Amino acid sequence: MATTTVARASIAPTVSRAIARRSSRSRPRVARVGARATTTTRETRARTRRPTTTTTRAATTTATATATATRRTTRGTTTTTRATREEDALATAIGATAAALARTRARTGRALTLALVAGAWAQSVNLGGTFALALFRAHEVPIVAAAFALGVAAWKFACAQYARTCVLRREGEKEGEARSDRRGALAAVNSMGWSVRAAHGELKDARGVLASLCVLDLRRLASVAWNSLITVPIPYLGLIKLLDFAVAGPVLVNEGKTPREAMARSRELMYGYRVLLMKTTFLCSTVCAALVCGTVGAFVACVPSLPNLMLGAEATTVGEAAAGFINGAAFDRVWVLGTPLERAATFALLVCGLVLSFLFTLGFRELLSLFYEETTARYSPPPPLDASAIDAPNKPSLWRRAQFWRKE
Repeated sequence: MATTTVARASIAPTVSRAIARRSSRSRPRVARVGARATTTTRETRARTRRPTTTTTRAATTTATATATATRRTTRGTTTTTRATREEDALATAIGATAAALARTRARTGRALTLALVAGAWAQSVNLGGTFALALFRAHEVPIVAAAFALGVAAWKFACAQYARTCVLRREGEKEGEARSDRRGALAAVNSMGWSVRAAHGELKDARGVLASLCVLDLRRLASVAWNSLITVPIPYLGLIKLLDFAVAGPVLVNEGKTPREAMARSRELMYGYRVLLMKTTFLCSTVCAALVCGTVGAFVACVPSLPNLMLGAEATTVGEAAAGFINGAAFDRVWVLGTPLERAATFALLVCGLVLSFLFTLGFRELLSLFYEETTARYSPPPPLDASAIDAPNKPSLWRRAQFWRKE
């Protein structure tokens, strides 16, 4: 037993060493096998991922193509919707008002350029004549000074009519609209880069229409005044005539007709659209009044002491307060007695008034141009007269028709 125990004890370290050697030899093999297994797993995953990536790319391409087609379809739908809205611009008063506001916003740049060039024309004569009179001391003669003031006023009126003619004329808008379409984001400004030379040329071309336009305004004013006096105290006939001759100006400018023919043509075009024009004008006036009230209210909220200073203590009636604004006494009072904040607010208020008056005038003219274009596109001439009706005998006289007891 003792010998066996000793033998086992001597063998145990040897066996342990042998096992340790085998385990140390087998570890690299296990590691190599594990590395091979890992490499195989990676290749398998890569092979598995490749079809998935290709499928994903194909799906992405398909989704992109679908999105592009959807965008194109949406753009086409939007374009169709815009065209439908433009076709139905005179369907309701709200649609006509929206179309007039859009036209005003899109053509502000061209109208502003025309106004600036026309103003430069007017001020060149005014300042140049004033300098010449002062150089020769001719302004001290009352008759010369009065004649010069009258001539300057007439020239300013003529420049204003030139700008009005260019705004009502459709041919002059092509270059500005083309530039506006190319600019994209600046389309709302309608090409402020519309050249001054082009505006100068447009104003020069408008000089031939000045006399006819003035005659048209006088004839229209006389007709409206006469029909208003006939139906006093409710001048509804004057209102009807005013609506009938609303687009006479665009007709005269664009079709080259005489004032009499332009008034007759305007009456034909506005047949059936008079009530719509009246509603649209009322709605546009409401929008303008809201803008004015909002602007004045903002200034009053920012500078509460400005109204009392402008009205003054001596203004006890509405007429006296209005007279202060007309003759400039209210603004002189602010300039002399007001604080720097009140002066700045008054100056900003005057600038806002100038901008709003320009936009209101342009909007009204664009409204008339819109009605002219839409009614011209929808106008269908009446059928020709029948030859038998033309060859028919004349009607009996009034006295013969009054004799109702007599048989034919």
